Amino acid sequence: MLFRSSGDVRSAVGLAEVISAPHPDPEAGDPRWTVVDLRATRRLEPPVSLTYLKGRVEFAGSPLVRISRLSVLPLTDEQFMLITAVNS
Repeated sequence: MLFRSSGDVRSAVGLAEVISAPHPDPEAGDPRWTVVDLRATRRLEPPVSLTYLKGRVEFAGSPLVRISRLSVLPLTDEQFMLITAVNS
């Protein structure tokens, strides 16, 4: 799983794995909102900027560059490999 920063400079900053099943978000106050627990597995140094990814044809239809508020989204194997290759 890719971990993305949504601060001033939007970037892919690390990799993580899901370590729990979905459960109600304790901060939402609405049982329909769910969260999963994550464990960081690898930092991406340097971070991979969203600007860089938007310039790649491989990400043209990806929710990663189209929908800024999604927390969990799919990537193709090719997209994942391109992101992690920047840091190899």
